[in-house]
This record gives sequence, C-alpha cells and structure tokens, in this order.
Amino acid sequence: MSGISGKAGKKKAAAACAAAVLLVAAVMVCLFGRGKSAKKYTVGEGVAYGDITEFYSTYYNINYGALYVRYRFYAEDGKLFLEYEKRERPDGYGPLTEDDRTEFFMRELTDAERDAFFGLLKGGTVAEREDGAESGASGPWYYLYRSGDREKYREFTFESAEKEREFSGFCGSFSGK
Repeated sequence: MSGISGKAGKKKAAAACAAAVLLVAAVMVCLFGRGKSAKKYTVGEGVAYGDITEFYSTYYNINYGALYVRYRFYAEDGKLFLEYEKRERPDGYGPLTEDDRTEFFMRELTDAERDAFFGLLKGGTVAEREDGAESGASGPWYYLYRSGDREKYREFTFESAEKEREFSGFCGSFSGK
C-alpha cells in the first residue's frame, strides 16, 4: 500500500500542489491573455488634437435585422470632416454590402462641432489593439489614428461611460442632416 506519510511525504505533496497552482495560473494566462497593453496614450496629453488623423466609431450586427453604422471623422487640410454610412437589412442577416446602403453623407464640421468632438475625446486613451472575448460582439468599436502611429496604438476607450453616451448622442445629431 503506497501513500504519503511523514515529513518527506507532506513536503512532496505541498510541492506538487504548488506546481499544480502554477500550472493552472500559466494556462489561465495563455487562455485569457495578459490583459490590455500597459502602454496607453491620453488624448489631450500624450496625443495632441492636431495629431489625430482619423477616428472611427463602428457598430456592426450580422444577425437578424443586420445593421452597420460607421462614423468616420478625418482631418484634411486643417479641417475636420465627417463621413457617415448606414447599411441595413431589417428582415435579414449580414454580412451587408454596398447594395444594403440606406444612408451616406460627407460633410465638414463647423468650428463648434469640431470643438465638441475633441472635447468628447479628451481624456480618453488609445492603446494597442488586442482581440478578446468581445471581438465577436456588435460594438461599437472605436479606433483613433494619429500621425506617427497608424499601426500599433489605435484602440480608443472613452474617459468615462458618460462621455461615451454623450459621443453617441453627438453622432446621432447628424442623422438627417
């Protein structure tokens, strides 16, 4: 009959238990990732407004009642523009194509709209994009592109849930214009 007895046996059992805990922790890190990149840049501090070249807000649902809505804000010749696109298939599924486009417009923002836009981005952070469990969700997703870095640091997070709600209302104010 084999078993663990005495001090030597208890030490082996404790070592085996510690090894198991470390193994489980290592597997968890591999499965669930290490979290978001620690390096972030803050709009209004590490990211100047003049450095922002594009900002995207995208919502995309491919399930029944498929819907795609994208707001693209971009700088050109010292001015800020908005490109808006909506695609929908109310009684069907996605993916959506150009044939499903129901709204589209481009326009320059007024000075007041530009100031409001930058005010909503202020304090938000841009970090390295990482895929996660929410990658398959409908969004919205926010991406900020800036001069000097279009590839690595671009996933945007608002400073607060309140500012994100205000941004949603801001974007909605352009519908029908």
